[in-house]
Amino acid sequence: LLLATMVIASVLAFMAAKRITLPVKRLSDLAGRVAAGILDHEAIPGPNNEIEHMNKSFGQVVDSFKSVADVCEATARGDFSKSVTVRSDGDVLGRSVNTMGQRLKAAHEDAARKISYLNNIPALVHAIDKDFNLLFINDAGAKMIDKDAAEYIGKKCYELLNTGHCNTRACQ
Repeated sequence: LLLATMVIASVLAFMAAKRITLPVKRLSDLAGRVAAGILDHEAIPGPNNEIEHMNKSFGQVVDSFKSVADVCEATARGDFSKSVTVRSDGDVLGRSVNTMGQRLKAAHEDAARKISYLNNIPALVHAIDKDFNLLFINDAGAKMIDKDAAEYIGKKCYELLNTGHCNTRACQ
């Protein structure tokens, strides 16, 4: 009888331990995936106790990361209309992503304004790299050579402009 009781107690203890350790193991695996940037959270079945609470909290963390990732992806495409919902006074990540988006939007608008200034100059304005590839040409310069400015970006300036300074020391 004592042996049977010990066997039953051991089996019950094993089942109880498995019921606790399996969800913890699954949450641990999920944490590893999230750390690797994989945000495919799925509810992990487990007992209705602290483990369930931890599972729900972890789901909120993943949802927060997904929100940040969505805003970052939109910002990378040039869509500055999205922002992260700041979840608390201590939400450093949410505030930082929103600040980054606002500053990138301002920088983008500033660059567009400056390009507009260059395009309004009624004379050739261009920029080249050290290998003489055209990086920018304003509208007046494009009109001088009778082409759309976008057609010239990346081409050699001396092939396009062909001035008396091209391919001479005066050019360099």
